[in-house]
Amino acid sequence: MLEPHVAPGCGRQALRVVDEDYQQSGPRRRQVVLSQLSSAAKPIHSMGEVESTLTRLKSNLLELQGSPEQPSDGFVLYLLRQCFGPVHRLQPTFAVFDLQTVQSAEQLGMIIEPQSTDD
Repeated sequence: MLEPHVAPGCGRQALRVVDEDYQQSGPRRRQVVLSQLSSAAKPIHSMGEVESTLTRLKSNLLELQGSPEQPSDGFVLYLLRQCFGPVHRLQPTFAVFDLQTVQSAEQLGMIIEPQSTDD
């Protein structure tokens, strides 16, 4: 509610009040979302839990998007493996992803082949 803090017709004053509120509540809200994100990263074991868990993770990640607290891609991948790795029907998806990652790295020459030790 802006009415108690702003005179009618003062748009700049209203923006200052909103800005001040965001500066106070924004970082706190992101900390709450970060804790929710880590608590949501518990392993699930059935396909019935996948949709609700994925929705919760996606919601938390969207709220952190563009903020200094936005998790890295590697951390998001870790969360996905942590949550969905135990679901047997999803293991082929992770295997295909891993295979594509290895193939991409080989194409870029990022994997160093071990040298043979022929003496």
